[in-house]
Amino acid sequence: MNRKEILERERNLTPYAGIASILVPVLFIISTAIATSISVSDGVATDEIRTFADDKTAVLAASILRAFALGLIALPLYLLFRAAQARSERVIGAMVGFAVLAPFFLAAQSVLIFVGQDQLKRQLALFMEAA
Repeated sequence: MNRKEILERERNLTPYAGIASILVPVLFIISTAIATSISVSDGVATDEIRTFADDKTAVLAASILRAFALGLIALPLYLLFRAAQARSERVIGAMVGFAVLAPFFLAAQSVLIFVGQDQLKRQLALFMEAA
């Protein structure tokens, strides 16, 4: 790519990366506010399971917002990586996968934690019924 094409690509992607960069902390703060609004009586792990059963929708909303925020980080990182690659020969193009996949794995982790908590709650309910 020549210099003009590189600058044009960056000019086209910059507004999207800027919006994503603004949305990431906003969504993360909202998800944290939702998560902290859920009251856990003593802060003991078993109380968290009971709270999860009572406020499942709030925990799900916080997890989804956190996942969306973490996934949005990929766009500014992609733009930053491509800008660095265009300006230095030492930046290996194949490494862009790490810059993009890492935020998506973090987003998946946020949702999988919710799924794990839900499964734990179900198993605990079955255990309590059997006892």
